[in-house]
Amino acid sequence: MGKHVAQTYGSRRVAGKIFLVGALGVAVVTATQVFAESQTGTSPGLVTGSSAPSTVKCTKSPEVRLLVAPELQSVVSEALSAPSATKGCYAYVVTGSSARAAASKIRSGQAPDLWVPDSSTWLDAVNQPSAPAWTTGPSLTLSPVLVASPSKGKSALAAAPASWSEFINAKGEPQVANPDNDTASRLAFFTSRIDQRDAITRDTAARLIVLSRFAKDSVGVLLDAAAASPTTAHPFPVAEQQLATFDAEHPGVLTAMVPQAGTVVLDYPAVTNPNLSADRREAVANALEVLQSEGARTAYLRAGFRDTTGTKGPTVGGISAPSLTQVPMVSATERAAAIEQWDVLRTDSRMLAIIDVSGSMKYPAKGTKGLTRAQVTEGALLVALKVLPAGSQVGGWSFSTHLNGRGVDYKEYADVKTLTTPYGKVTWREHLMDVVRNIRKQLGGDTGLYDTTWAAFTKMQASYSPKYVNSVVILTDGENDDPQGGLSLKQLLAKLAAARDPKRPVRVVTIGMGEADARALQAISKATGGTSYIANTPQDIQRVFVEALLARTKSPTG
Repeated sequence: MGKHVAQTYGSRRVAGKIFLVGALGVAVVTATQVFAESQTGTSPGLVTGSSAPSTVKCTKSPEVRLLVAPELQSVVSEALSAPSATKGCYAYVVTGSSARAAASKIRSGQAPDLWVPDSSTWLDAVNQPSAPAWTTGPSLTLSPVLVASPSKGKSALAAAPASWSEFINAKGEPQVANPDNDTASRLAFFTSRIDQRDAITRDTAARLIVLSRFAKDSVGVLLDAAAASPTTAHPFPVAEQQLATFDAEHPGVLTAMVPQAGTVVLDYPAVTNPNLSADRREAVANALEVLQSEGARTAYLRAGFRDTTGTKGPTVGGISAPSLTQVPMVSATERAAAIEQWDVLRTDSRMLAIIDVSGSMKYPAKGTKGLTRAQVTEGALLVALKVLPAGSQVGGWSFSTHLNGRGVDYKEYADVKTLTTPYGKVTWREHLMDVVRNIRKQLGGDTGLYDTTWAAFTKMQASYSPKYVNSVVILTDGENDDPQGGLSLKQLLAKLAAARDPKRPVRVVTIGMGEADARALQAISKATGGTSYIANTPQDIQRVFVEALLARTKSPTG
């Protein structure tokens, strides 16, 4: 059973830009100086605010450095700039930092005295067997992870998803921020594995591949996109505090939803450096006392966070959210497996795309107003080339019969190269797009499928690179029809089976349209561990071609 906490809302948004404080101990203090620095894009600056004069004599003034989640920085800064916080003449330098950036600093020996990440799960990234462990300290505040659904548009959710597993793995068209960077999406992805612990299905793997390729660098990018075009936005995970901030500036654009099975929370732990000297431990203890005080707790609520019992929080859309059920977080081992899975699925691809240019590609495509199969294929290819990551390597062949001289059914138009490779005044990606736009000029002849498949497979296997997912992607509208003979299906399958090498895996992914021989295409793909698709409409072709180009070499199904 999850932990159930009632959910009620107050109505105060969090500040967008955040500053940092250094309370400087001097013989006579006439003003509290606030020094601003951030690792999230804001410029360093100095802010002053008056305070009552003090005549406290300072015998020591250790500069205590804090790294805190950017959305908490202003609250922490204000709390530690109060005169009552500088007793003992402590100097608190508070820097806003994403959890990933902070973890990187800690691992590189630039650890703060006190770290307040947005989630205790980030301790996974800093603890090393040979060093004293960083352990979770008291939680300062909470913010649950919600689904932000567009209020209007085709992707708007009619109801909250059953669970994070359903949202990520099964239904709708969600987007996420990269879990390697963004904690809300990271926790949602972790929790989605509750029902997927041992293995994931091929359909889920394909879905995650596409999801990873459209993942944004931060949730801020997703929020900005929703603000710019509300009806074309997709639902995505977001912290309640961030959504409340957005809603105050863009009311009615996004609707907050809690998965029916419950959700996880950002718990903002105060984590003390395990290697501190006695005077620094004393200064950190003082800071913790201040940051857990009644005044600080009130400030967290005003900034859009919940209290540590989860019973108070912000208004989103003018509506009080329903009761919240906290689901347990998966173990550290499972979290590590989830991140590994994500990183494997988003590995760059190295592929050879093989396009049918036989005469039948001139025929009308189903579900279109006069477009030919070649024109529909061209559109799908151009979309795929646009979304492939810059690190992908792609080449292109076309095939028909006698396309490159008698008895040679295929022709290379573009070698397999990284998409960012210069090609004259353009990139390889742009060159490939030009090649695709000229496909319809090549049409004619029959379908020399089997000989082409074998030639493409052997080329990609001979040039195999272990740094990439290596694949051949074939799009065809007919069955093998080679008047000069060539390989039979039985011969091709035997060759593929004999040549298959676990140390140099190359998958053949087939996409059929029109009168394509679905059984033959399935057999070809199966022989190499690939996947076969049948696409009957332009929308189908575009979707499956992108999925096919992003197919993995190792099956994530275990």
